[in-house]
Amino acid sequence: MNSKSNMEASKYCQRKSYPFPLKLDFSGLHSAAFLNSQTISCYRNSLDYQIKMAFGAFSCLVLVAFLFAKTVVAEGRRLSLGQCELNSVSFRELRDNFDAIKENVQTQDIRTDVILLKESVLREVPMSESCCLLRHLLRFYVESIFKHYEPTSNLLRRKTSTLANAFLSIKAKLRECHNQNKCSCGEETNRRFKLVLDEYQKLDKTTAAIKSLGEMDVLFAWMEGF
Repeated sequence: MNSKSNMEASKYCQRKSYPFPLKLDFSGLHSAAFLNSQTISCYRNSLDYQIKMAFGAFSCLVLVAFLFAKTVVAEGRRLSLGQCELNSVSFRELRDNFDAIKENVQTQDIRTDVILLKESVLREVPMSESCCLLRHLLRFYVESIFKHYEPTSNLLRRKTSTLANAFLSIKAKLRECHNQNKCSCGEETNRRFKLVLDEYQKLDKTTAAIKSLGEMDVLFAWMEGF
């Protein structure tokens, strides 16, 4: 059928207002030749339309399922800290919020001679004490860093608030492990954490807060290793 015939058939279909799917009644007909050719065209067009719509809907469902599965994999990280296991830790959210403030806080850091959270402090931490050390560090950030940070814009205030809430959420889960005797603290944890506090004491609270916020990528890198 040429394009002109297609247009005529389309107009004919609209005038007839056939419901989808179009049901044809062959009762009483001696031959299919009695069917109007334009009616057959309407039926074929309606069938093609339904197939295309069904295929399109199926494709959308497959795409949504794929994107959802990808998001779950990306966001649903599990951390194994000795006997303590944490589910659904979103490092993407942590890093996105940190990246939004990183340049600002690191530019404000004027004490480049001091490092609060050294990589050596987090290196080769005994698995049995990793939970306890992380709990101490998160509590340190919540009580001594976020509390004394003075944001200079609404963006910084919003991002640091989101980070603080995320730290509180993880810390609460670690607390549950501690209550179940799955988060033991030993001398090694105390020794390492004291190294952080010793450096912290060298600075005033505001300066220490700025410096610690700029060093969070060190903490995230260590956490991602579990």
